[in-house]
Amino acid sequence: MLIIAPLVMLKYGQFMGVLDEEWQWLLPASLPLGISFYTFQGWAYVTARLRGQLLQTPGFGRVALYLLFFPQLVAGPIVRPSQLIPQFDHFDRNRLAMLKNGLFLIVSGYIKKALLADNLAAWVDPVYANPTGVGAGSVLLAVVAYGFQIYLDFSGYSDIAIGIARLFGIRLPENFRFPYSACDFQSFWRRWHITLSTWLRDHLYIPMGGSRRGKLRLVLALGITMLLGGLWHGAHWNYVLWGGAHGLLLAVERWIRPGNRSQLFRRLYRFWTLGMVFLLWVPFRAGAYPDGWERMGSLLGRLMDVGAMWGSLPEKGVQWVLIVMLGYGVLSARGKSMWRWLVRWPAWATGLLAVTVVLAVLLLAPGESSFIYFVF
Repeated sequence: MLIIAPLVMLKYGQFMGVLDEEWQWLLPASLPLGISFYTFQGWAYVTARLRGQLLQTPGFGRVALYLLFFPQLVAGPIVRPSQLIPQFDHFDRNRLAMLKNGLFLIVSGYIKKALLADNLAAWVDPVYANPTGVGAGSVLLAVVAYGFQIYLDFSGYSDIAIGIARLFGIRLPENFRFPYSACDFQSFWRRWHITLSTWLRDHLYIPMGGSRRGKLRLVLALGITMLLGGLWHGAHWNYVLWGGAHGLLLAVERWIRPGNRSQLFRRLYRFWTLGMVFLLWVPFRAGAYPDGWERMGSLLGRLMDVGAMWGSLPEKGVQWVLIVMLGYGVLSARGKSMWRWLVRWPAWATGLLAVTVVLAVLLLAPGESSFIYFVF
């Protein structure tokens, strides 16, 4: 309890009504950057010690380095102690391959963030800032664009963090595995923010019984895990709604078992999964505002106006073409093959590509902006 007490008080004190109004002005200044991430790592270390999962008891310096390892300190990946602490004594000896791979990951993360995600923000931010002053077509475009933006922004940060760690000879776990190519919600959560999903499974879902104690316990475990996972992102009911909706969809999926249905059903279910994932980003994105409920209602109301939405789609033709190209080239399996092909380039070619990308970012990036997950 002592581990999570600062997180609960500083991040959720106002939300739960346990922090007096006279002290609430301190919250923006007193909330440490990345507190949600290293709190979970601290919890993981204590749990690993209690469960006897560490072969040796590390010294204070190793534990401190595990908690404060700077590449992933602010926004993950969330690393198990058994994954990271042993590496401090046994760095990867293949230095050239690690340096090349790390540089490639940093460059690819920079492309995702500065060239793609930040430019998509120009389509998203005006709509969420003024949802009543835009048409249905603009709302639909913003909803789809934000789904790509948050993926590119967060996976870009993860690539940069993993890449910097590899420059030091440290391997951090993969955090994203093309989540929008998932065939169902369970597959999506095995691909999206993998280290958080794994942490929630190991420390909440399984201890509550998981799927081993009947359907009712399974539904309760899923619901509580996803509700808390949503609340982890921020002290706002929009995040609770987002997490709870995903928990409900996961529970229903366990009942209908789409993997055992016909091929047509599985294909339709895949589109349903992707559509619901993108739609549920609406309350998530609106949660960044104090009046998130009202903004979410306005946006969803605009989406219900199907006639106006279809009528305004041609006005956004260029943007939709770019969105389709982005989805095909970056998020599909073909995009993954392209990245694997690039990483096999010789070192001089990788270096030349890195310089080219940096110059392109300096010329084409819309400006500086923080990573989305820095606020969590």
